[in-house]
Amino acid sequence: MVQSSVIQALFGFALAAMFWPGLAGAAEPSRWCFLAVAVPALLFFTTIRMTRAHWLLLGLCAWSALGLLWAPVLDDALYGCFSLALCAGVFAIAVEVEEPIWFYRGLGAGLAISSGVAVLQRFGLEPVIAQFPGSGPNGLFVNPSILGESMVVGFVVLLAYREWWLAAAVLPGLLMSQQRSSLIALACCVTAMLWFKKRWLAPVMFLLLLAAALAPKTMVQTEGLIAAKNLMFESLAQRVDIWRDTISGLTIFGHGIGNFYAAFPYYAARVAAEGGPSWVIATHAHNDILEIAFELGVIGLVLTLALAWCIWRQAQAPERYGLAAVAITGLAGFPLHMPFTAAVAAYLAGVAVGARHRLCRDPLHSRLRLYEGRQSTDLERPAMGGTAVPV
Repeated sequence: MVQSSVIQALFGFALAAMFWPGLAGAAEPSRWCFLAVAVPALLFFTTIRMTRAHWLLLGLCAWSALGLLWAPVLDDALYGCFSLALCAGVFAIAVEVEEPIWFYRGLGAGLAISSGVAVLQRFGLEPVIAQFPGSGPNGLFVNPSILGESMVVGFVVLLAYREWWLAAAVLPGLLMSQQRSSLIALACCVTAMLWFKKRWLAPVMFLLLLAAALAPKTMVQTEGLIAAKNLMFESLAQRVDIWRDTISGLTIFGHGIGNFYAAFPYYAARVAAEGGPSWVIATHAHNDILEIAFELGVIGLVLTLALAWCIWRQAQAPERYGLAAVAITGLAGFPLHMPFTAAVAAYLAGVAVGARHRLCRDPLHSRLRLYEGRQSTDLERPAMGGTAVPV
């Protein structure tokens, strides 16, 4: 069942297109609910073969669960543990998938719907609920910033796998989101892709995309839209204040997973001094590494970095590009705390580990020791059929 191309495509499509009109949040809770049903069902048909990455992830889950003992808000900590467990399940499923391209195709089809909705919203139509009505296209992701973070990951992976039509369908939503960190991630990933093929074009494309990312956003006219723009936390100075306050609250053991919002106000001296709405929207640190360090402490951060390095050194080009996009947007956002981007990152990580994992199980590759003692010094490229092969 897990190996079925139809199941993988439906899984990717539902993850991207899940939206429950009228539900508070509309996109975020509905996607967590979908994962809560789909992941256990797929795990039932998955044979898990432990690797070093599995053990590191298990250790991270165990440490997060231990943090329940000192978390200030137990409900938030349980929610955080549950979310992490679902992402761990997605990782375990992806490790054993033979043809991940079908998941990415389903993902692209689902994101194309959001791209179409974003086009309608650009022309003034609002077919779905938005967090800040009139603040910009948000597709099926409620918030334009979350739309951008989601679109760039899907677009980069589809581009790396040469799924040109699906990538083209996703691109309008990515550009219309006007999410700067996503456009910067796009610039970096596209430049890296071109560097190994048309090196002269890489810096030109990087400068063009970087200019688009740093260009002034669409001007807003009404007082309501200006307030919405402020609530979208566009100011770098505000982010710096959140980062500095977050750093002041770092501890060895952390404050418990999922408890950033509950514990951060005790350290938010700089944010509170701004006198604006910043404290209201500081539900996340707007930097995934800092938020992990704040919630899980030094031990959790070390486990996370060790897991990230273990995954990265085994990843091939398509998954590396996708993981790089998540990491770059995570420098000024929180993709690892949103259901779509977190689940996609877990899937990319699982495929990255699974590629080497399957080769090591293959008797021929095991005898030849093709992967023993070597790691590619640069990114690998996908073959014409979509399967990644070493350069």
